[in-house]
Amino acid sequence: MTEEEKKIEDQTEKLKEDQTVEEPKEEETDQKDKDDTKSKKGKKGNSRGREFLNWVLTILIALVVTVLINIYIIRISSISGPSMENSYHDAQVVMVSRLPYIFSTPKHGDVIVFDSEQIEPGERTFFDDYKDIAKYNLISTSINKSRSNEHKYFIKRVIGVPGDTIEIKEDGLYRNGELIQESYIKDQNWTKRYNAAKENWEIYSSAHVGLSVKVSEGCVFVMGDNRLNSKDSRVIGEVSYDAIIGKVLSKGKTNDES
Repeated sequence: MTEEEKKIEDQTEKLKEDQTVEEPKEEETDQKDKDDTKSKKGKKGNSRGREFLNWVLTILIALVVTVLINIYIIRISSISGPSMENSYHDAQVVMVSRLPYIFSTPKHGDVIVFDSEQIEPGERTFFDDYKDIAKYNLISTSINKSRSNEHKYFIKRVIGVPGDTIEIKEDGLYRNGELIQESYIKDQNWTKRYNAAKENWEIYSSAHVGLSVKVSEGCVFVMGDNRLNSKDSRVIGEVSYDAIIGKVLSKGKTNDES
């Protein structure tokens, strides 16, 4: 073999070695398959975890929005009792909103709903709204009927605002020395009645004739339209702004009207 032929043979052998690919071992292939399977399972697990968290987040956001709407925008309530007749009646549904009082304060004649158990300034807080929504709702009251009969919230009309002097005299209700004309009350002669047997007028004890109150800052003086059958500021005192749930915006039909 000549030297030139030997060089050609060496180059051919080297070229074969360069083109030779080492086949992977069986153990390495199995391990790679296992790693790929774990990776796929991990991705599926992460995807399910993210999906669950998204559902939880969506539910939480929906709950927060619902609570905020219920507290500030609109709340549906049902009247219990005759204290606001003839303007509002027992079992009548009303729509209440706090929006009118976010940038303003109650005015004379406003009909409001308030917490009768927490009427002092600062006594009722934002957290009480959350607790009451959890306690007093359609589901809880349908399960526990006694809650629907709890008279925690009162509906009354604003008679006096801060600085007003409210007086009850024999001939009616006075605000800052002027007799108030009240077409909405049930009985125009709510302070006294005529006793035919004695031929004289008798003062109703429930009217609280002789009462004189100057309304404090941050409070309102409220009364029911059915003056002789109403537990209001004549008995429980002034109502702070903090206790006000909202202003009555509209009312549903009564059983007689439907």
